Amino acid sequence: MSWIINYNTDGGFIKPPDLSPEDEYRRSLDFDIWFYEGILAKCPDYVEVLQAVGNSYTARGYYEKGLWVDLKLSKLCPSDPVVFYNLACSYSLIGELEDGFHCLRHSIDLGYDDLSHMSNDPDLHNLRSDPRYDEIIELIASRQKPAE
Repeated sequence: MSWIINYNTDGGFIKPPDLSPEDEYRRSLDFDIWFYEGILAKCPDYVEVLQAVGNSYTARGYYEKGLWVDLKLSKLCPSDPVVFYNLACSYSLIGELEDGFHCLRHSIDLGYDDLSHMSNDPDLHNLRSDPRYDEIIELIASRQKPAE
């Protein structure tokens, strides 16, 4: 459990309430978001902080905010395959399958090829339920086959 120093009126320490692991995790994410947003208020194009806050937004369930960050990153890093993979994940999470598939294909065109991660990433759940997902997997697999 993390400790926050709080003082009561007679100068003693106040122990924070016991929180469930899930509540501790949410509290930690909320702090991270607050911290990153403070940095971004001064440096709005700080790529590494945008990536971190985007991950925190998504983990916290703030999918629309995560999408906004991923869209901004796609403009700042137009040739980064991981940026477009994450953008595909954001679209999948909000149920925008057309845009999700478009970004996933673009990430692959840029060089993304981590089949293992794609197959286990819960953010792509909505895309995996569509037949186009299997076509994308076959495309990556065909590119990974050794030359004969």
